[in-house]
Amino acid sequence: MPDWHDTENTQAKKLGAVYPETYIEIGAHVDSVATTPGASDNAGAVAAMLEIARVLNDYPNRHSWRFISFVGEENYLRGSRHHVTLIDTSGEGIKAGLIMDGIGWSESAPEQMNCLWDNGDGETRRLSNMFNTVRGEYGIDINWRLCSPSGQWSDNYAYWERGLPAVLSIGGLPYADPHYHQCGDNMESIDMQNVYKTAQENLAVLLRLDAEESNPDDYLSGEPTPAFPPGEMPSH
Repeated sequence: MPDWHDTENTQAKKLGAVYPETYIEIGAHVDSVATTPGASDNAGAVAAMLEIARVLNDYPNRHSWRFISFVGEENYLRGSRHHVTLIDTSGEGIKAGLIMDGIGWSESAPEQMNCLWDNGDGETRRLSNMFNTVRGEYGIDINWRLCSPSGQWSDNYAYWERGLPAVLSIGGLPYADPHYHQCGDNMESIDMQNVYKTAQENLAVLLRLDAEESNPDDYLSGEPTPAFPPGEMPSH
């Protein structure tokens, strides 16, 4: 396994014309574990993030956008925790963190599924419900429901620790994919339609959020809003 101190997050940002200091972020972890090729966890989500960035390259965004491949998610969220620590010192605001993880598997197969993982906070629940709205309005044929974290985590948790709004797109109850962290998480088992439709939803939510008016002061780091009792260490 690599030394996580020698790895870095990779990010690209696109400054907004109206709210340049307020960011909407799309994130997916780029690392895996030694037991798996990591197709659904998490190459599919990284590919979805890159495709969203490509499609929107020339879009006249109002808020700033940041596309991030996080390192060290499998090692206590090192990359995302480092990122949100930098946010604290930058003076930037985070309107939303849209995180994707394990989107190449559907718990309702052969139908597609995007399970939205939030912590019940008002703004994160608004984000989760927005995914339900856009799938209906734009005819994205994918199921929707809310997931309970149940003591598990992904990079969205790093945002919650800083009181920042974030939701996770995942293919079902974390982490019930039968190929999770196994050698079978490969291109033969990944559901690329689930990746594609989840990417469509995240793109639509990104554009809907970008069209909103914002008060930049509303999106600065605040009190932690994790979904776990104080001191409890979730597991991945």
